[in-house]
Amino acid sequence: MNRRVKIIATLGPASENAETIRAMAEAGMDVARLNFSHGTHEQHARRIQTIRQISKELGKEITILQDLQGPKLRVGVLPENGIDLNPGEVIALTSKKTLPDIPSSVKIIPMDVPNLESSVHEGNRVLMDDGNLELKVREVSADYIICEVINGGNLRSQKGVNLPEANLGIDGFTEKDRADLIFGLEHGVDVVAMSFVRTADDIRAVKNAIDSQCSGKCSAPLVIAKIELPEAIQNLHEIIHEADGVMVARGDLGVEMSLAEVPTLQKEIIYLANRHAKIVITATQMLESMIYNPRPTRAEASDIANAVFDGTDAVMLSAETAAGKYPVEAIRTMASIVEDAETNYSMWGHYKDLPREAVQSDALSITWAARELAHDRDVKAIIVFTETGRTALFTSKSRPIVPILAFTPVQETLQKLGLFWGVSAYYVPFAYSVESMLQIVEEMLLGKLGFHKGEQIVLISGLPVGAMRQPNFCLLHTLGETYTSPQSGK
Repeated sequence: MNRRVKIIATLGPASENAETIRAMAEAGMDVARLNFSHGTHEQHARRIQTIRQISKELGKEITILQDLQGPKLRVGVLPENGIDLNPGEVIALTSKKTLPDIPSSVKIIPMDVPNLESSVHEGNRVLMDDGNLELKVREVSADYIICEVINGGNLRSQKGVNLPEANLGIDGFTEKDRADLIFGLEHGVDVVAMSFVRTADDIRAVKNAIDSQCSGKCSAPLVIAKIELPEAIQNLHEIIHEADGVMVARGDLGVEMSLAEVPTLQKEIIYLANRHAKIVITATQMLESMIYNPRPTRAEASDIANAVFDGTDAVMLSAETAAGKYPVEAIRTMASIVEDAETNYSMWGHYKDLPREAVQSDALSITWAARELAHDRDVKAIIVFTETGRTALFTSKSRPIVPILAFTPVQETLQKLGLFWGVSAYYVPFAYSVESMLQIVEEMLLGKLGFHKGEQIVLISGLPVGAMRQPNFCLLHTLGETYTSPQSGK
């Protein structure tokens, strides 16, 4: 594997047929994102089936990420061509089903925003359509709010709404999210992303729902917290501690907070996630111009490269692959930029001191020792035997300069590993001894992966082999040489 940072691509109308998904996987898609803000369960079920089938045909595991909508605030139904809002114009917003009785000269915009009238105050900003339209609240009543248009434009139905200064008091984990999550668990998704996370309690609510639904009957997916609200920044340490990973969701983050803060926040979030040995994804508008054009801007190329230099585990495409004209080309372009950025190890190698704030454990110490051993000797790869994927994650977070090959006998774990930085995953039979592990390694490396006798690898596992315990064993092994366990007495 030449590329370490993983690529997440969103499926949608432009990329849901089998031919396109296959081409996307061949171009470099590691993770397929299903956005549950759009589409029906039937559509997502077909996409999941197609992904799994293509993954099997290509012999490449494609991780499936379910992105829950969360409490998305939207404009209601407007005329087909939308409504033009002009700077300085006074308009009314209402969340009531029955439109209020106000002068006919005032435009009334229905809002799908719970508790709107009781949550905003005079002087608050109302942002719509990803912040392209800005209003300021001038008057609040029980049935509507009066706003002045600051930045105008054409407003269409179902556009997103942001209220940076308001606290709506609504649950982050909605009933729609719960129904979508149950669907995702029934269809075996590998990762769940939660939108509009405010506190660690939001993550606990999702994990509790997963535990309740699975009850030992299914493999719990990883839970990713999308960081896109000011409250999430204030509670970032607690959220990172509770979640399996975080996503730098720069779209809403750049609307809810000052755009000028986003680059610094991106670096801080990535740094903290790595310090805590948690997955981190950088998302939103990475190749926005490729929705309509076959080539990106130079600024977009620099943006992707800088995310690599910052230490992100994965980069994500949204509309570029879901609705754009060039979904396959966008993935191919992103892969090329990532690979080129990664050739300059000096730029991202400064993460050699990470992670240092993760829970201290045998696994962390052993993976760190394996990294140092691999860098000290002419080692070709680090081999990780893992059942849950945790050891592979810790090895990934140590950022070795050699490939990480994760071997697992658990299919559900295999499917999750596609999100881990630098990890190539392989399904292998269960090993019951060090000798049987090495036999599996030799057969895989020498027989299928192009390694040669005499080359060295570092092997990480737990002893006794087969016990469900953290790794406590690190072995420097030369391929082709016979290994005899000390327990054999020979």
